[in-house]
Amino acid sequence: WSHGFLSTQDMSTLIQHEKMGVSGQLCGNMVETRRGGFVVELKKPLKKGDRIRIQPRSGESTTAVTITKMAVDGKLTNAGRRGEKVFIYYTQEVPSDGIVYKIGAVTEDKTNQLAELPLYQSKNGIDLDISVYPNGLNVKVLSHPDKPVWMSKMVIDKAQKRALDNAALAAGFSETRLAKYKLGKVTSKIKGELFLPAGVLKKIRREFWEWAEEHLDQIEMINTDQVLLEQYIADYENLVPANASNEKESCYTVAKGDQPKKKNTVIVNSVFDCNKKTDEVMLPHFCSELRLESLERRIQEAYDLGVRRFRVTAMYQIQMLKKYNDIEMVGSYPLPVLNSAATQELKEYGFSRVQAWLELEKDQFEAFIARSQLPVELYRYGRPYLYATRADVHVEGHVSDNRGIEFTVEQNKAMAVNYIYPIQVLSIPKMENTVDFFDLSHAWWNEKNTTQFNLEHVLK
Repeated sequence: WSHGFLSTQDMSTLIQHEKMGVSGQLCGNMVETRRGGFVVELKKPLKKGDRIRIQPRSGESTTAVTITKMAVDGKLTNAGRRGEKVFIYYTQEVPSDGIVYKIGAVTEDKTNQLAELPLYQSKNGIDLDISVYPNGLNVKVLSHPDKPVWMSKMVIDKAQKRALDNAALAAGFSETRLAKYKLGKVTSKIKGELFLPAGVLKKIRREFWEWAEEHLDQIEMINTDQVLLEQYIADYENLVPANASNEKESCYTVAKGDQPKKKNTVIVNSVFDCNKKTDEVMLPHFCSELRLESLERRIQEAYDLGVRRFRVTAMYQIQMLKKYNDIEMVGSYPLPVLNSAATQELKEYGFSRVQAWLELEKDQFEAFIARSQLPVELYRYGRPYLYATRADVHVEGHVSDNRGIEFTVEQNKAMAVNYIYPIQVLSIPKMENTVDFFDLSHAWWNEKNTTQFNLEHVLK
């Protein structure tokens, strides 16, 4: 186990390459393929029943293999040890130059135990309104179409010390012991300082749920959450898309990087590097509690310089900008905005524009643009980071993976965050009814090695 990011030492050991991960645990290399199987030189032990993945060095994917039969030096075995060359029986074709990852270990077969478990039955939540008086208790079933009332008449004494409260009342009714029903939302009112012993409350609860089982069993409950959802859907259907045709393009720049081509381009700078020429500032997606005050000062400095448009990259920034009444907020990467429901929510917060999530396919972009409640900005050119972590990745600069795909690792020492950037620059064509955004913070104009990411294909 790990402390995660608790200390510098913890961050340096958080990424453990020898442990099982999403891609599996590296356990060997392909030596050769033979008729009826293949030979692997092991770096880690493998057992019969383990699942492995053979990754060709070309980067293409291949199917997983479950080891059903294996041999060492021509003799069948149940396990192979580190350093051994193991023949794994397999009838289908596999890449001869692959890297072998272990993606699953032998587990105990619990099929019989699972078969004996009772079938799951969903429970209907029953919303209640409970009233307690000195002469009794009433329970109204709010989620029932007819809202029936169950009553229990009794004398309830005044409390000497511990008076009954709403939390104790709701907790007292929470255990139903019924297969079909469970307690939903509870509202309650207690007239006066009353005392209800736990044993009496338990008896009342049991009597109520027995009554509920008998009288409510054949009636379909009203799902209050479903009613709200249906209302939201109805409101959503009436939304009118926004128009972005009159907006100017924006360009994110840094001091030593390329600058915009057009004179009327809106200049975007980091909140840490803004100056008198800055039109908009980009806020940092990561900011710990210890740096909030410093960031607030930077925002105030930008405001004092005349900046009135702030690019929000994380939701915490909305709270920091609330005190400014004459500013605009623009959603910007890595804030994930990819559907019109998100734009409707951000519109309520006061956003004036959103940047579409840059990994969408073309048809998803078009559908989003057509329904967005805010003007949509398109990340048309730049080198966005693919991964950010505070763990020490033990490398900086140019790197490549086992597939030969190249990346750049950059350490932002001010925020103690490591970023992984692609070698290729994202470059996609203009789309109708969108605002252009060009990111020159990690790219130069007219780079030749470009990609459209997911624009023309669907991830599978």
